[in-house]
Amino acid sequence: MSSLSERCRLILEDAHDFMIYRNHVYSLKLTWPSSTMGRIRYTFALFRRNLNGFRDLAYYRLGHRISKLLRHIYPCTSNLVLDIGTIGGGIMFHHAFSSYINAEYVGRGCTFRNNITIGNKPVNGVICRPHLEDNVFVGPNAVIIGKVRIGEGAIIGAGAVVTKDVPAKAVVGGNPAKIIRYITEI
Repeated sequence: MSSLSERCRLILEDAHDFMIYRNHVYSLKLTWPSSTMGRIRYTFALFRRNLNGFRDLAYYRLGHRISKLLRHIYPCTSNLVLDIGTIGGGIMFHHAFSSYINAEYVGRGCTFRNNITIGNKPVNGVICRPHLEDNVFVGPNAVIIGKVRIGEGAIIGAGAVVTKDVPAKAVVGGNPAKIIRYITEI
């Protein structure tokens, strides 16, 4: 497991990306504080409010020992379960209610909607878990299961059931998921 300072750095990175998201969606003009103490205050305000599962992600990053005491004061509320081997910074949850993420790897900047399942699948006695590259978007009610690789910048549509690899910049949907199109840079 990474050091406490590295885990705290990732929590601040998550808070920064969350602020950027809120500015974009709600036409706000919040600025990232220049001082370390200002950044910590902003991050703790998000933690207290638990907006979009931020508290649950912070608990996951802090680890069981540290978060155990905090959970008595600030309980988890979004039914978000995280069991991830390695997780990058800047992760965003939109309405994190009732989501289960059991992945081998989740890259930087991934976005998750509500009611999703990213889970393992035993194959010949070996537990196989998904691997999500950077900047993957997973829509509501999506299911990603087994040893699949989701390429960088891929979009998993609402209600998609993914059991096979998804190439980078692909948009997939349906049950079973099929490629609908590719994202092209403008």
